[in-house]
Amino acid sequence: MFGFQKDVLPCNLVPRLVLPLIKNPLNNHPKPSELPHSTNTAALRFGNRRRARQRIDLFASRQSMLGKDKDYRYMATSDLLNELNKEASKVDVDMEIKLCNIILQQLDDSAFDVSGLAVSQARLLEMTSKLSQKLLNERDLHRDVASIALKTIIAELKSAAIAHSVVVSLIPHLIKGITEPAIKLDIKCECLDILSDVLQKYGNLIVANHEELLSALLAQLNSSQASVRKKTILCLACLASSLSDDLLTKATVEVVGSLQHKPVKAEITRTNIQMIGALSRAVGYRFGPYLGDTVPLLLHYCKSASENDEELRECPRDISPYCDQILYLALEYLSYDPNFTDNMEEDTDDQIYDEDEDDESANEYTDDEDVSWKVRRAAAKCLTGFIISRPEMLMRLYEEACPNLIERFKEREENVKMDVFNTFIELLRQTGNVSQARLLEMTGKLSQKLLNEKDLHRDVASIALKTIVAELTSAAIAQSVVVSLIPHLIKGITEPAIKLDIKCECLDILSDVLQKYGNLIAANHEELLSALLAQLNSSQASVRKKTILCLACLASSLSDDLLTKATVEVVGSLQRKPMKAEITRTNIQMIGALSRAVGYRFGPYLGDTVPLLLNYCKSASENDEELRECPRDISPYCDQILYLALEFLSYDPNFTDNMEEDTDDQSYDEDEDDESANEYTDDEDVSWKVRRAAAKCLTGFIVSRPEMLMKLYEEACPNLIERFKEREENVKMDVFNTFIELLQQTDNVTKEVPKIVKSINRQLREKSIKTKVGAFSLLKELVTVLPDCLADEIGSLVPGIEKALLDKSSSSNLKNEALAFTRLVLASHSPNVFHPYVKALSGPILSAVGERYYKVTAEALRVCGELVRVLRPSVEGFAFDFKPYIHPVYKAIMSRVTNQDQDQEVKECAITCMGLVIATFGDNLTSELPTCLAVLLDRMGNEITRLTTVKAFAMIASSPLQIDMSSVLENVTAELTAFLRKANRALRQATLGTLNSIVAAYGDKLSSSTYEVIVVELSTLISDSDLHMTALALDLCCTLMTDQRSSLKIAVTVRDRVLPQALTLIRSSLLQGQALVALQNLFASLVHSANTSFESLLDSLLSSAKPSPQSGGAAKQALHSIAQCVAVLCLAAGDRKCSSTVSMLTDVLRVHSNTNSAKQHLALLCLGEIGRRKDISSHVHIENIIIESFQSPFEEIKSAASYALGNIAVGNLQKYLPFILDQIDNQQRKQYLLLHSLKEVIVRQSVDKAEFQESSVDKILNLLFNHCESEEEGVRNVVAECLGKIALMEPAKLVPALKVRTTSSAAFTRATVVIAIKYSLVERPEKIDEILYPEISSFLMLIKDHDR
Repeated sequence: MFGFQKDVLPCNLVPRLVLPLIKNPLNNHPKPSELPHSTNTAALRFGNRRRARQRIDLFASRQSMLGKDKDYRYMATSDLLNELNKEASKVDVDMEIKLCNIILQQLDDSAFDVSGLAVSQARLLEMTSKLSQKLLNERDLHRDVASIALKTIIAELKSAAIAHSVVVSLIPHLIKGITEPAIKLDIKCECLDILSDVLQKYGNLIVANHEELLSALLAQLNSSQASVRKKTILCLACLASSLSDDLLTKATVEVVGSLQHKPVKAEITRTNIQMIGALSRAVGYRFGPYLGDTVPLLLHYCKSASENDEELRECPRDISPYCDQILYLALEYLSYDPNFTDNMEEDTDDQIYDEDEDDESANEYTDDEDVSWKVRRAAAKCLTGFIISRPEMLMRLYEEACPNLIERFKEREENVKMDVFNTFIELLRQTGNVSQARLLEMTGKLSQKLLNEKDLHRDVASIALKTIVAELTSAAIAQSVVVSLIPHLIKGITEPAIKLDIKCECLDILSDVLQKYGNLIAANHEELLSALLAQLNSSQASVRKKTILCLACLASSLSDDLLTKATVEVVGSLQRKPMKAEITRTNIQMIGALSRAVGYRFGPYLGDTVPLLLNYCKSASENDEELRECPRDISPYCDQILYLALEFLSYDPNFTDNMEEDTDDQSYDEDEDDESANEYTDDEDVSWKVRRAAAKCLTGFIVSRPEMLMKLYEEACPNLIERFKEREENVKMDVFNTFIELLQQTDNVTKEVPKIVKSINRQLREKSIKTKVGAFSLLKELVTVLPDCLADEIGSLVPGIEKALLDKSSSSNLKNEALAFTRLVLASHSPNVFHPYVKALSGPILSAVGERYYKVTAEALRVCGELVRVLRPSVEGFAFDFKPYIHPVYKAIMSRVTNQDQDQEVKECAITCMGLVIATFGDNLTSELPTCLAVLLDRMGNEITRLTTVKAFAMIASSPLQIDMSSVLENVTAELTAFLRKANRALRQATLGTLNSIVAAYGDKLSSSTYEVIVVELSTLISDSDLHMTALALDLCCTLMTDQRSSLKIAVTVRDRVLPQALTLIRSSLLQGQALVALQNLFASLVHSANTSFESLLDSLLSSAKPSPQSGGAAKQALHSIAQCVAVLCLAAGDRKCSSTVSMLTDVLRVHSNTNSAKQHLALLCLGEIGRRKDISSHVHIENIIIESFQSPFEEIKSAASYALGNIAVGNLQKYLPFILDQIDNQQRKQYLLLHSLKEVIVRQSVDKAEFQESSVDKILNLLFNHCESEEEGVRNVVAECLGKIALMEPAKLVPALKVRTTSSAAFTRATVVIAIKYSLVERPEKIDEILYPEISSFLMLIKDHDR
């Protein structure tokens, strides 16, 4: 035998050694001819060098594995395992063959720790064969290794073809191991285990072996070894699911025949019964034809089994034709207990055994040989199956099973008792399917057991009643059940003789009843109220607490009279002094619970309750300090409550300011005598509860009373800052949280910042970790609310940050909070603020980068990113010398980037930070760049980190330092191009942005073939299914074409591959926003290229508006998109092309003036878009040509003409605005359309932040106000929108004018004014805001206008 040492590899680690071979087949590396076209020679050399290094490592390991020294062989095998486990591990065919031969030799290594490592590196078929032989013939240790290795191979096979070959080669060995008589028991069990894995996963692949396997396994059901029979059942069940009908029949007949041939040993009978159950579960409905033979046989065994065969009584599978027999059998055997009689039960009920009493009589009935409990447990589980799966039998189950289950609550075996309880609870959950009479009967019995039975039965009855209450669905049945239950609960609450635990159970059930069905028992409300109010004076705290909950649940459904009675009773108890402090406290809590439960209905009682509560707060003695917790926030008493809260925020009778000053002036050692400190932190001192309640009360004010915020800032803010010195840690946390709530509401604490920082610095010197964490949390919120507020205080905070990060006693939570604050403060302040403290800060931050806890490391890396920005805010010359810090930062981050064994969050933060370091300091890291960029390129190949790395390369490419990326540029571009085919949307988006940056910065270093590959990939991304992706793809196309260094072929490729997609996209009704802008830029870029003519592009755009047989006419939105692209195209082509296009469009209007053609519609829209961008007044009378379209009988044409007229006016306001205004006055029939034209002018001016001439504004306003009273609602709405948009440009003139008209006698005018205000309210800040704010109430008051 072999002696095991500490370094011997245990067998349960062997599966790790098999995985590299199966998951990464050794010969699946790509051949050079299979590499992508875009992969360049440099990449090949890089890959070859890496594979060469790996080959050398593998060769060295192979040689060492043949050495004489056992330790060398062990280490060499381990090294080989590590090498093959690497992500990029690839082994050529020649090396693979050599390794396989050596590894298979290692299986015979005399040192078992070496042979254990050797399992996993060989060709599958050869390995399978050799492992099978070792499984059957070798000694124990090698057999275990071979078994685990075979199981791992089976588990990891992915290819069906390879799996079939492996499994077919393995089956003969397994059958031999199962059937040969000379095979040892443990080998047979291992073979059965492996076979079950094979059959479960690949049973359908070995149909040719099914019959042979079935015969071999059926024979094992009669084995004398229980373990063999048990494993055989599992194998047969796995095999059955893929057996043909004939073989399934053969298996079933064989098993049933074994049961019919008596006499047979009980264990063999039990095995065959278990086999039938396993077969039925495995094949499901296919077992139906055999039920007629099997079920009667199983029922017969249940009835006729002797006491020695009690385990055979476990109930068979639930089958409809036999349900009655199975149910009666289950009910009969639910109480089957031959060793325990009812007389014994009665005896045990009448006596109490001490723990030290002789247990011989008890042992008589719990003997290990008594297994009758298994029968009762099986019966209970069988009943549960009925309840869940047979809803049609529920009524019968309630009648027959329910009494039996309640009777069996006395079960003596704990496991069986739990099953009985669970079965009963499951039955109760089906209450929706049972009759009302049966449910009432059950509720009555359970109520009696709750009040009268011993503890165990009482617990079950309580759970059962709660389940019934929770599961009731019908209101009618619920009312009957609850009404029948209430008298029992009242009895349990009020009777003096009732035990405490029964009373508590009754109160718990009553709270559930009242919460869910309180409104259904109005007749019982008065009786319940009287019973519960009496319990508020109970001597038991648990009873009083549960009573408060019940009364709160009851209060929401009480009538006003009964609510008054309850409140008067509680208030009266408070007024009647003296009474015990705990009773007073209970009544105060009762008032709070009532007010929360009934809400506004408690209003009439505030006059009595609040003064009483305030009086208690002021007059309570020191022993009653808990009574000072603040009452509910009510408006009329807010001032009193606020002053009370501020007063008690500093209530600390055992601690004076002098003591605080003393502690400020001295520092105590940890070992110093703490007697004086203990004097003020005595357990009897509960004044901290008062201060804590005051802080929570202030938090309530801050959150719920925005109208009091100014007052709170003036009065509460100084008090809270003062209380940062609080000595009780929990109270201090509440003070911090209250102040944070105050900060979140507004930013009006600027003047208090020096005091806050001074007080916080004192807290950062405390020993308490929790206090320092709270202090940093407060500082974080302060910086978030008031950026740049700590510019003058940074110096005083740096020591606290240093101590938090460097102190060995600091927790990871404290370090994380300190780093988060540092990151925020670095990001929100000017860099020069930190330059005097960079040396002090950089050390602790870089030290935190090396922390073991991943959250601290990740946060430290984020802080490093902000530190980098502080060190070099811009590329231009800066007074601060950042160079001494470059390499320490670089080394700290590089150590994290190169570390593979760390959390994903750390990896991502390290890569992001490294990208920022290179982008900022790349000109000072020239020697390190090749190494660092190569590491980043490697990370881009990892699926987990590639998205982050893509973004890092985007930062590097966008750097103004023009970082030298030549060593990896082609590889990066090739990888990025490949990413455009990935399904990951975020990755594709980031890739497009990065490629854009690379092309813009390094376009001259990229080959034209690379450009072409990128364009081909981009063409697949352009569609209306993802407009954001489309916009990014089109932007990249524009960058490719506008790059002066790109060849003319690029424009041709874009025209051939991208333009067709763009013309399809432009017809989409979904096209809008940035995608539409990017599409316009694409056409402008195309017209600039020498290979694409303006005429062909224009013709393509205009043709896309034509109706197509597949999709019909273009949508309205599509016509607008086409018109905008035409306008941009014309402007990019130059004045001559633009002028000829306008002439062509006006000709279209003349020719098609009386038709509803898409051509005329599009011509009007195009003229409008061109006229908006360029003055086209040189085309004489174009306005008249457009206005003639107002006469069209088609609404689409008239609307387009109105749009066009307004937009050409934007291009030349001096000429066309007076024309529109004049037409509005003189053309009544065209007034609506002309107002729309005016609206286009006004809206466009407001969007472009342009201004009208003073005379034009006055003229427009007069015209608009004159039309406020128009009878046409459409005209009024247009007028209102115009007024609202003008108000954004001229608020000082418009707001007073609109306010005056809120009092107009004309209802239409008042309505128009309000609608105009609606159009002037926009999300972004505007100059109208400060003018409108004081006047807004005048407009809102129109909600009371008599004209509805």
